[in-house]
Amino acid sequence: MKNNMKRVIFAVLIMVIFVQVVYGWNGGIKKIFAADDWEQISKSDIIGTWYSENYDEKDNWACSYKAKFVSKGNKVTVIGYRNKDIGTYKISKNKKKVVATFNKCYYGGAGEDYQKIKDYKYKVTYRLRSDGTLYVKYGKGADYTNATSGDWSK
Repeated sequence: MKNNMKRVIFAVLIMVIFVQVVYGWNGGIKKIFAADDWEQISKSDIIGTWYSENYDEKDNWACSYKAKFVSKGNKVTVIGYRNKDIGTYKISKNKKKVVATFNKCYYGGAGEDYQKIKDYKYKVTYRLRSDGTLYVKYGKGADYTNATSGDWSK
């Protein structure tokens, strides 16, 4: 019985250390378990350009994405590795999330111009964290984008 308890404690300790290493020592557990860690979003909060984690067009271009939100027409454009997606966004009634629908999606292969992907659209949910980062969640159907869910910043 004592050995089993030691194993459980050891496993929990390893899990906590893993979470802290992956999500950072400063508030890492909070980021995972605080489901209502979301701030209210106003239009002025979202307007501007947001960059994916580890954004680096020069050395990490295949994983670098940016989203540009403009107030006129609630337009949003996401540009990154071989993708350019254009859509509109809407702030939810409770002001806890922004949902963007991308319905003009383009793909460009190496050395090619962007080509529109016919009959393709997808949704992305954006939530503002208390630390000012934007949590981005790509929904089902986002099959032709290489962008990934995670924390983005201005």
